[in-house]
Amino acid sequence: MDFFNENNHQYSARAIKVVGIGENAGRTLESIQGILSKEIESWVINDDPNFLSKTTIKRKINFSNTENQDLASQQLAFIENEIQLSQIFDEETKLIFIVVNAANENVRSIALQLSQLAREKDVLNIGMAILPSKDLSIDLRKKAEISLTALMTTCNGMMVLDPDVFADENPSFSAYMIDSQMKCLLASTICSIEKLMTSKGVVNMDFEDLKQNIQDAIFIKHASGVGYGVQRSLEAIKEVLSKMDTQYAHNEDMKTVLLSLIVKDVNHFRIDDIDCITDYLKKELKHDIDVSFGVYENPSFLEDDVLKIQVIMA
Repeated sequence: MDFFNENNHQYSARAIKVVGIGENAGRTLESIQGILSKEIESWVINDDPNFLSKTTIKRKINFSNTENQDLASQQLAFIENEIQLSQIFDEETKLIFIVVNAANENVRSIALQLSQLAREKDVLNIGMAILPSKDLSIDLRKKAEISLTALMTTCNGMMVLDPDVFADENPSFSAYMIDSQMKCLLASTICSIEKLMTSKGVVNMDFEDLKQNIQDAIFIKHASGVGYGVQRSLEAIKEVLSKMDTQYAHNEDMKTVLLSLIVKDVNHFRIDDIDCITDYLKKELKHDIDVSFGVYENPSFLEDDVLKIQVIMA
């Protein structure tokens, strides 16, 4: 983290790609297009030509399904898929989000291949896995957990969206509301990381800071909070922790915190906000943490003394 200068590694949103693999992930990607920056490239990958012909995502890849094929056919399909997956990368690509339905074995295979390709090209890749509910199928859930373990070996970081956790925290929510909440969280995480990569700040984190902190993180959690007045930083961080799955937030391995503070303008930035948030996190999490932060302006805020924070824990 450093003060913004011409040497900072800031990039256009074109450096970011979001890829949905499989029908469920593809539909998730369709539903969040209005939230993501228009400069971010979205791709869908599917083995169903019917889905690909109907999807609203313009960039698409029809991958070869290797199920029930002999070894020679599988090897040929692997090569064909890699050639197609290479289309996603260009000279500007620095970060790729891989959104998957973790229960599908063919989806897992393509996700692993894409993640490995990203590593070979030195592109940071973050897996975003959507787990099936235990209520839907125990067998499906077990397959998803196996896939998740495999994805962790290649993705630089993983964000796991678990409907059962959302249901436990919001018992009155319907399945539709839980699904919508997960999609919003997925989109807001992508947007927060995009901001770290692309925005000039009063105090700035650049892409290299992000890469260093996220790389090889097993789990990634994200939440935002807002506070006002004298106690604004305390209000904001309390809201963040109330939204996070405490099972992961309190895990001693969750040591990296990327903190974005957004104020109306530089005159309303207070250094004690950072101290307050850091001290509160250490107190509540009960373990040491490494905090990197950036401060950004949003002149559209209606009130002068408002503070919005976005927290990514890894």
